[in-house]
Amino acid sequence: MQKIIYPKRINEGGTVGFFAPSDPVLPRRIEYVNKGIDLLKSWGFFPETIEDEVFNKWETLRTTQERITEFNSKLQNPKLDILIAVWGGKNSNDLLEKLDYGLIRKNNKPIIGTSDIAVLLNAITEHSRIVTFHGPNVLGKLNQTKETGLPFNNLSYSKITQLLPKKDECRIHTIQPGKSVGTLVGGSLGTFTLGLSGTKNMPSFEKIIFFFESASLDYYKTRQHLQHLKMTGFAKKVVGVIVGAMTKIDKQEFEVFEKFLIDYFENKKIPILSTNAFGHGFYYNPTFPIGLRVTLNTESDNMLQPEDELYESIR
Repeated sequence: MQKIIYPKRINEGGTVGFFAPSDPVLPRRIEYVNKGIDLLKSWGFFPETIEDEVFNKWETLRTTQERITEFNSKLQNPKLDILIAVWGGKNSNDLLEKLDYGLIRKNNKPIIGTSDIAVLLNAITEHSRIVTFHGPNVLGKLNQTKETGLPFNNLSYSKITQLLPKKDECRIHTIQPGKSVGTLVGGSLGTFTLGLSGTKNMPSFEKIIFFFESASLDYYKTRQHLQHLKMTGFAKKVVGVIVGAMTKIDKQEFEVFEKFLIDYFENKKIPILSTNAFGHGFYYNPTFPIGLRVTLNTESDNMLQPEDELYESIR
């Protein structure tokens, strides 16, 4: 199997291309897309101009091939350094069987997105063997994160060693203490399960640090999804868990959910954290590099840090 590689080094003031692989970008959302573009400009990036005719195309759920053609065009455009998803939804898995994973590896550009886009990110990391970034979409998260300047740009230039914010910047609760090393994998639980579980697109790393969150799954549906992941064998590879904001699970239910998680892993002493550091909404929302080998240590002030020399190795 090919070695995991890291995205190209991004020059200061890199150019940003946009792709819409999932649900329609409705007219009422265009204002927020433009605000996200303005924010990128304020950080010193050069986003591509989105013409009205492009917004018109994005207003409907286009065919799979139309979305693939758009993505490939941006991927191969030498004038674009970075690719960011515009919006999430429920339909990214349409693209999984048609993506050219060899082409993605050859072009080796940072690809970033969140929510349903994590389905693509995990599959791209699995097949293209390239680190992808679970971070902001243009619409949603660019204005809902405390990170500035685009995190993968920082990853390219700074030897950052802390992937979760400090405890005084968010709530971090240890459900089960421990320390382990594994590859970072995950995203929005519902789309992760439905889009990847039981398919060849599911990350196949032997040891996995699994992060997940959800804005739509209640306590019972969350259990249902996790049990499905267990039945497919995925849970056996999980050596650490980071649970983000589960907005449909109330405080009382979450206490029961914590006990469920310990039982779920059959009392294996793996580290399990819960935190409001990331999720759908105005949280800290750090960027997680999918495919990066990390250490999760509940006893450390720096609970999640790169195990690989990522910042020395980016090309």
